[in-house]
Amino acid sequence: MLKSLFKRGLLYNKRVLFVEKDSKNVNDRTFCFWAQPDEDIVTDLNGLITRSWGSVTHHAEGIASMLPYRYYYIKGIDLYNEAKSICEHVDATWKLDAVDAIGRDEKGSFVIVGEACIYSAQIFDSRPPKYLPIKFPKVHLNQSFIGWFISHDGQYGKEDTLTLMDFSVPQLGNTQFMYILPFDQHTALVELTRFGDNQLTEEEAYPILETYIQSRFGDFSILSTEEGSIPMTNAKPDVKEMEDVTLLGARGGMIKPSTGYAFKRMYTFAEQWKSKSLSKSDRLGKERFEWYDGLLLYILSIWPHKGSQIFTQLFARVPLARVILFLEEKTHWKQEVSIFSKLPVWLFIKTLVITQFHLFRPLLILFFIVVLNVNGPLDGLQESIGWIVLLLGMIFVGFPHGALDHVIEQKAKWNTQLLKFISMYLMLMAMMGMLWWWSSPLALLVFLLFSIWHFGQADGVYWEMSPIVSLIWGSSVLLFILGTHSQESSDILRTLGYLGAVPNIPIWYGLPWLGLAIWRRNLNWVLTILWLALTSNLPLVMAFGIYFIGQHSIVGWLHLKRSFKLSHVHMWTKALPFQLGAWIFLAAFYLFNDQIAALSSVSPWAIFFIFISCVSWPHIMVMHRFYLKYTGNL
Repeated sequence: MLKSLFKRGLLYNKRVLFVEKDSKNVNDRTFCFWAQPDEDIVTDLNGLITRSWGSVTHHAEGIASMLPYRYYYIKGIDLYNEAKSICEHVDATWKLDAVDAIGRDEKGSFVIVGEACIYSAQIFDSRPPKYLPIKFPKVHLNQSFIGWFISHDGQYGKEDTLTLMDFSVPQLGNTQFMYILPFDQHTALVELTRFGDNQLTEEEAYPILETYIQSRFGDFSILSTEEGSIPMTNAKPDVKEMEDVTLLGARGGMIKPSTGYAFKRMYTFAEQWKSKSLSKSDRLGKERFEWYDGLLLYILSIWPHKGSQIFTQLFARVPLARVILFLEEKTHWKQEVSIFSKLPVWLFIKTLVITQFHLFRPLLILFFIVVLNVNGPLDGLQESIGWIVLLLGMIFVGFPHGALDHVIEQKAKWNTQLLKFISMYLMLMAMMGMLWWWSSPLALLVFLLFSIWHFGQADGVYWEMSPIVSLIWGSSVLLFILGTHSQESSDILRTLGYLGAVPNIPIWYGLPWLGLAIWRRNLNWVLTILWLALTSNLPLVMAFGIYFIGQHSIVGWLHLKRSFKLSHVHMWTKALPFQLGAWIFLAAFYLFNDQIAALSSVSPWAIFFIFISCVSWPHIMVMHRFYLKYTGNL
């Protein structure tokens, strides 16, 4: 940025203050980028470029030309010295200190350095950022690396060829590869790089580096060491944009998430600062490539062992010049389809379904309800399809999502003793049962209120609502389902002690929520409101079942999965014992329904709903504590 400002005369008659806690007197890092020899970045930085390479090898494969590109290398110390040289030609001061804060008031923008408050007409902020909470499907990995500049006695013989990704090293549960920059026949930078959650340590890297270098170069000596870490994330930096403050580097989101490369992006930004803004088509393109980056990051985070397969196929099956064009985000969609077709297609499709499930799910539910409504009132086949789908939903997620409370208690370390947990659960169920025995109208009111609270809380966390909005949403959903089936609802509630009639709710009741969802650009919420409206034409139990399974249970299930990092199979297996108890009760209720009706003055349906309320009460308590503790991770 400094070099660009100086070149364009934007520092004329300006006072410049550098606040940097490091004196920048050592070569602590390197900067590399792809470019064609006639690009401005090569021309402008030619005096700083130490070395370049025109071909690449990877993973012990053959050599591939990069034409028309070359790979350029700049020493960090040379860039620092260039900045200091520019400072000698302008009114600049270099202050060895750290910036404590940046803010703005009525006087303008300022930086806090120690006890000093310094105002400036323009601030460039390149401090390493913190990131917003990582919420699915966002991913945050580290590209950590440890490398040695070496001198060796062997004849390398490939001075114009860099080794980009050699995966023939131990992966250690991550995606790891070797990276070699040969400077001449006897010196090179050999670096071990890791894409993963945990940063590479010297204890892990040194044995791998020593074995690898010995096998490739023979005897060697270490001239110097380079190590560092670059964030690989599609999460947004937790920064506040302010007038007259320009964000640079990682803080400005200039690191490409899937590769960690940033130098060329930063150069381009510096050249365009105050002279060009992104066009609409540029922003759309950027969003498309951010989506691609997100798919790869998710794969690397969940299935790190797949990283070597993806990159090996990419470089082996796609011309290198096109790969570079793709990584620079300059390809068009036909080229991108061709590139993805050369990769493990089903892996990316699987990742697409997982990461975009929040859109696929409401679309599938909408399609399902349209199928049920296509001929007007349900006929025999449509009704059978509806009940079969709901039965499968209850088996796979409806009951299981509520049968994991013991897992939550154990994972959260609230109650690790199963017998104690069961005792507390039964006690809470008994308390709810006693409330029904003492006053059924009060118990019904409590049942409806904690259902509203529970549904609203789960959806509120999912759609990032405030607690008040969540509560209003929960009441709206329950009232809509009951009120669009007022006669059926009144009949059922009458058996529970409610003597009034449920008001009839029109279908347009959800329009304010639809407007809010559109305003917030939440497509998942928009689709959910639309399919909820269509359930008004279905029987009450089916309409409620679709919401309970298709929205509430799946959302709760996914929240538990992401918080505790468990597989679907593991969760379902853990839920099986308590789920079986629920199915045994349902089977007994179905088989002995007539006997219950003959022996009791209370309606069998009343007994059923009383039991559901008793079971739900402790479950809602557990889930409430879960959401209070884990909301930031969801």
